[in-house]
Amino acid sequence: MRTNKIFLYLLIFLSIQISCKKGEINSEISNFNKGQQDSVKISTIESNREASEEESRSFVISCGSGCAIRYTSKQITKQGSDIKVTFKVEMYEDEALTDEYDETYIFSYSSALKLEKITREGEKGNFLNTQMPDEQKSFTEFAERLAGKKDLNKTDVSTGNLFIKNKNPKVISLPFGFSQYFDDGFSEVMNPHYPLTENLISYLKSKGYDAESFKAFVLRNEKDMMVLLVSVQRGDSEYFVIVTTKNDKILDFKEVGSVGSDNPVTFNILPSLIIETYNGSGNSALLSGKFKISGEGKIIRQ
Repeated sequence: MRTNKIFLYLLIFLSIQISCKKGEINSEISNFNKGQQDSVKISTIESNREASEEESRSFVISCGSGCAIRYTSKQITKQGSDIKVTFKVEMYEDEALTDEYDETYIFSYSSALKLEKITREGEKGNFLNTQMPDEQKSFTEFAERLAGKKDLNKTDVSTGNLFIKNKNPKVISLPFGFSQYFDDGFSEVMNPHYPLTENLISYLKSKGYDAESFKAFVLRNEKDMMVLLVSVQRGDSEYFVIVTTKNDKILDFKEVGSVGSDNPVTFNILPSLIIETYNGSGNSALLSGKFKISGEGKIIRQ
């Protein structure tokens, strides 16, 4: 009788052990399946994200029966209120790639980030005006996505990094003029200057100041306003351009001096940021103009 009880207890114990093991195995299988499902979900999310990013930087337009052109942005540069985009352009006929090249466009926006026009590099006028409605729609939708990119709307108004390559630039003492600069032997110690960023160089080039070298003197750097005097070196000639900026935007520019020719134009900048321009240099120079910088950053003739 006692032997039967012991045998019965042993059967119960073994049954409990088997049930526990089965529960552990089922739990491990469940966790494994859940892990696989999570991996699939993550992979799907990543795939969808990459597809979404690809879609946001490219678009396709139809160019006729069996013909399509795909535009994919390669480089995006913000230039004040403009955004410069270089596209890889791929032409397809019956789904076969037939040609590939680069094209650059300038997307111009208002202060409210509303598209004003699109200019193809090397051309004048609004590119959209020459396109069919479907092409206009594709470019306009891309422009709207472009304006909404957060990384393009970041500003750093305290450092001026969007325009000069220095986080803590020194402001030169005023008054400052070409004669003083010449008398100082173009000293960088007495009149510190800084290299320009590609943003400002591209802007100046778009205004006709394509040059061998650029450098900027900081005339004012207060709150969100920066006023620069940019030296543009081209061969034996040097041009001096006032540039006013606010936040991430270039507000205005004005050439105030040029030397290297038989008819130099020199300048003098007063502490009040009144700019005097002169025909000639030295004691024989004659006053030719006077300008002031408004609170809105506009350079106004007095």
